[in-house]
Amino acid sequence: MAAALVVLMVDCCNRHDTDALAACYAPDTWVHPAGWPQAVDARTRLATFGVILATFPDLRLHPRNLAANGRVALRLGLVQRVTNSRC
Repeated sequence: MAAALVVLMVDCCNRHDTDALAACYAPDTWVHPAGWPQAVDARTRLATFGVILATFPDLRLHPRNLAANGRVALRLGLVQRVTNSRC
């Protein structure tokens, strides 16, 4: 179940569909993005996604290492490739 959700979320990201990505999260979800000092609610994290896509319009996620621990924790290794970026 968790792996299917991650596949869906990666697809949403690669289609740059922020509304569909937001629908993948329960309203009370908290996430702790790598490099962030603390966990934040998912809506706060998702608010940054539009800025990221505007900065890197060709951003694509490619899952490499997927490990799910039940329904609570999820760790995803990604290769992020940005080519022909406007930056």
